[in-house]
Amino acid sequence: MKQVAKLLIILWAGLGAAQDFRPEILLTPEIEGEPRELAVVGIWPDGCVPAITEVQEGPEIVITTRHGGAACEPGPTRYTLAAVLGASGPLADGIYPVRVLSSGPEERLKRLIGFDLIRIGEPAESFRPETGIWWPVSEGSNPTAGPGIGFAIESQERAMVLLANMYDALGSPMWMIGTGTLSGRLLRTDLLSFSGGQPLFTRYAPPDGVNRQARGYLQFHSRSEATLWVSAPREQRVGAELLLHPISLARYNFGHATGVFAFAGTWTLVHGEKAATLRLAPDLMRRGSRPGLVDQALGLRLSCEQSQAGGVATRCELLDTDNEVWAVFDDIGLNRLYGVHADGEPVRAFRME
Repeated sequence: MKQVAKLLIILWAGLGAAQDFRPEILLTPEIEGEPRELAVVGIWPDGCVPAITEVQEGPEIVITTRHGGAACEPGPTRYTLAAVLGASGPLADGIYPVRVLSSGPEERLKRLIGFDLIRIGEPAESFRPETGIWWPVSEGSNPTAGPGIGFAIESQERAMVLLANMYDALGSPMWMIGTGTLSGRLLRTDLLSFSGGQPLFTRYAPPDGVNRQARGYLQFHSRSEATLWVSAPREQRVGAELLLHPISLARYNFGHATGVFAFAGTWTLVHGEKAATLRLAPDLMRRGSRPGLVDQALGLRLSCEQSQAGGVATRCELLDTDNEVWAVFDDIGLNRLYGVHADGEPVRAFRME
């Protein structure tokens, strides 16, 4: 990670980067009894800066603005907008996409001029996504991509590297890299492409060009599900419209069986201070209505909801011999399961073989 960061610093210092004209979106500190605010801080092409006309709250926060006027002072102008949150009650803890839209006096359509992800509440500092190969899934909440592009995610401590294999506007293959620090379940990073490096079967030559292609916002929903929001300005100028492309990602299951059978094998099951060995094998007696895995010694049976194609199950239940729920896992990876025991205490399982 340090070597990658050092290389990026050298390239940025040597060649510079395109200026980023996007406004910053900042969440004000929480003060008891006071509503939270989002500050939008940016630069506008002239003196007729945007003004907020509406703030919509839901799974996403949308700030609508209007700009323009009869006589605008020429020249770039700094502005700060304050959007008050919680008009219908405090927002629940979580991560919210924030879009800033704007339109002028003669414009019917609203343009996207700002985007970010903001977090309400404290981050889950102990969260660690599974590393390896991820790919886009068409069954997700943002089915905007499919097989043919792919991603690799690696993390060490809280440092994270994202590799993206995609295509440019002409259809030629392009790979990009982004690095950053994972904050809870959120990573913000510039996606950079390189040029002028070592061709195959030749002597080593370091890349001599770097280009910031886009800004990436990676939001993990679980250890095996995420959304990657990719944004870039349509033009390199102040006040330019932003392009935004969300992609639903899943940890790529290419070596294990599908469905619940992906979890066959030996696991360590941890509940409180107790640990046990869980040996899961196909349930040939079909004890439940759905296919499952069973540990004959412990009498526990695992069944899961159908996973996304090429992905990992989204919810699993561990049942006892009376078919009562012993534990529910809702934060699932190929090698780690996290959930809650029937007594309300956390329960975890780690694949051993």
